[in-house]
Amino acid sequence: MVFLILLLLSALFISGVAAFFAVTGLMATFPGAMLGAALMGLSMEIGKLMSVSFTYRFWDKLNFFVRSIMVVFIFVLSMITSIGIFGYLSRANVEGIQGLDVGTDQIAIVDTRIANEQQNIVMQQTHLASLDAPINLLLADTSQTERAIQLRYRQRVERAAVAASIDSSSKRIATLQEDRATLNIGQQQVEADVGPIKYLSQLIFGSETIDTLQKAVRVLILLLISVFDPLAIALVFAANMQINENRKNKLVKEQAKADATPKSWDPATVEPETAEPPKKAPKKRKKAKRALLPTNRAEPPLKPTEPPLEPTVADAAEEERWVHFKKGKDTG
Repeated sequence: MVFLILLLLSALFISGVAAFFAVTGLMATFPGAMLGAALMGLSMEIGKLMSVSFTYRFWDKLNFFVRSIMVVFIFVLSMITSIGIFGYLSRANVEGIQGLDVGTDQIAIVDTRIANEQQNIVMQQTHLASLDAPINLLLADTSQTERAIQLRYRQRVERAAVAASIDSSSKRIATLQEDRATLNIGQQQVEADVGPIKYLSQLIFGSETIDTLQKAVRVLILLLISVFDPLAIALVFAANMQINENRKNKLVKEQAKADATPKSWDPATVEPETAEPPKKAPKKRKKAKRALLPTNRAEPPLKPTEPPLEPTVADAAEEERWVHFKKGKDTG
């Protein structure tokens, strides 16, 4: 009994999870009618389980045509469930891969901005070097020192703008590097989430690109749906088989118990305790019945009847004396 309960719970749990995935996948496939898709998927899952149980229980009583129809129905419903599971898992994978792509793109944008700022710094430094070149030439001649100082003085505004540009670019680079560090942490978390898929992609296709990751995920999803719903159907069959087996064992035990009882005791003839006892027939009726029944016992012969005695003279005298005696007694 414990095994039967565990078997039923396993079958119902796997079937329920498959139904959840299938219904969610159908809702994602038909976003314009999510409620209708959910009701349709749920009704089909319940019908599939009942069809499996009915087909197993009445397989011997069904003709070939009905058997074929039920098998086709179960197969098509299983395929619909598998398609729903595929849609659900594919959607989850797309969301994960999309997060990986978004993080990669954001990091690339930040890197590009950092590179632009660094390039601006280089350009400003080059411009600053070009401003320093004529001054250095004048300083090479001691007689041109005053002229070099004047030239540098005239460049003070331009030099301040170049220095401000370099300082601003440096500050922006520092800010962008902080943003990149934050994005890099999120990207590492996403990569950790899809890490097994990356290893699978590396194992199957030898690379970790987005295309190979998606191919590896498709292979894994196909493996899952090839065993998920078929396993649920197989467990439903197994549960029905165990129920029938328990029923047969119970009948066998009852038959063995009936055979072990004494022959003089027949359970079918035992009257319930609440039944009234049968009424006894009247004794006269029983005697009449017994008189009607034939008997083999020999009855004694009847004795011949003797004729009555005639009264004598002595008897008459005695009777007359008795009458006088009684009259005298009454008067006295």
